[in-house]
Amino acid sequence: MHPHPAIHHLRRALLLSTLLALTACAQQQPSKPWKTPNMTTLSPRIQPLFEKTKTVCFGRFLIDVPAATEIVWGSVSVPLGVVIAKGDASKLDQMVIRYETELKAAVRFPRTKGVNQYIETIGGPMKDQKTVVGYEGFDGSGLRIYSYLAMGPDLVQLDALPMEKNKARAIGTLNDMASRLRPRNEDEVPAEPGMCIEHAFLSDSPTDGPSKQDLIQIGFRLKEFPDVHLSIQLSPPTPAFGESNTFKYQMEKAKKQDPTSYFKQKYLREGSGRRIHEWSDGYEALTRTPDEASSKSHHAFIMDFQGVAGDALKPYADIQLSSGVSGSGLGRDGAGSAKPSITDEEALAIWDKITSTIRVRPTSGPTVKKTSDAGPLLPLGELAATGRSCPQTGVWECVDEGNIQDGRRRTIRVGETMPSIVQIGTPSMWQQIKGETPTHRSATVWKLVGYDTSLPPASPA
Repeated sequence: MHPHPAIHHLRRALLLSTLLALTACAQQQPSKPWKTPNMTTLSPRIQPLFEKTKTVCFGRFLIDVPAATEIVWGSVSVPLGVVIAKGDASKLDQMVIRYETELKAAVRFPRTKGVNQYIETIGGPMKDQKTVVGYEGFDGSGLRIYSYLAMGPDLVQLDALPMEKNKARAIGTLNDMASRLRPRNEDEVPAEPGMCIEHAFLSDSPTDGPSKQDLIQIGFRLKEFPDVHLSIQLSPPTPAFGESNTFKYQMEKAKKQDPTSYFKQKYLREGSGRRIHEWSDGYEALTRTPDEASSKSHHAFIMDFQGVAGDALKPYADIQLSSGVSGSGLGRDGAGSAKPSITDEEALAIWDKITSTIRVRPTSGPTVKKTSDAGPLLPLGELAATGRSCPQTGVWECVDEGNIQDGRRRTIRVGETMPSIVQIGTPSMWQQIKGETPTHRSATVWKLVGYDTSLPPASPA
């Protein structure tokens, strides 16, 4: 599955907004490179903040923040989009109808593929799950797929933007995510491998292990200093962009292109070499901007880590702290609209104290199970959704009840695509007269109920 389209756009937007901010003000002291974080002493005014803290789980990581801190979640894609509306499970049908109506009102070209962008609404493996499929725009083969289901009292919306040829695969991934999602309280730190998101926890696939295409955005607002906001964005590293995509490169380029403008601001700390748990060689630019006509003097702290491609525990990381914020957004939104409530030394102390606590969340089990028939057999009860590659040759039973064409059980070989099912309905009187039987094809979740190791693996496609 391709990374969520928002990931690269968000990263470029963050770099651009950062450069604009860091090249607009006046410098009062030269930058000094550094290699290790010298923890700034907590002032008497700041020290009480950290006498009581709470641990927050985000993605695969933990962070400690002052106990009264407000948590603000941004975009989440793990690896497809997920939004959870607290207490809105009763609005499921309303949301389905709303999206269907939107698609049916949108014109589609060419008309040989339909007069509007709506394609179909199908069921899913979870109870009352409904998935609406439509085209992404006026033309082209891009799709928009939204899947809705209830998670206790909450409403879950999963979304994907695949090409038309990848429709089945995308629906399979959405169904698989739905089967692995469970509610989570804000203060819960799960012990099993997986991803913490707002109001929920997504366990890792027992066969595929951790996804490496995740996007997590989270922000923190200090109650004691409400104008101070800290935000973190984690996303997949993109080595293909090269060094020119790094914040460090763009900063050095800005210095050369417009040194007068660039060196107008006060640098509290700048340089490479920052290390947080296993993230290494982070680049920091911690600045204080002077008063301007459009904004008041404020702190603009930025640090990024380029990450390691293919390593879910070493993602690309963009961390920011802003003061003088009067808005409610993440990152730099609204920075400089109010007078900062903290001094330069206090800003450095808060930054060092909080960012130094970021760490990998410990888990009690492995994140990946072997799937080869030559290795250990997967346990009975293993789940796999329609569209996924079969992880174990054996007898699989769909979780759906009712009259299923060809029965609820199938023998499926490792490597084959987990199939959809055809449900046989009760014919109406008119259908009985015509000799027709109503059927409905839908995705499902299959459960491993028996082994059959005599069959060879499926041939590669």
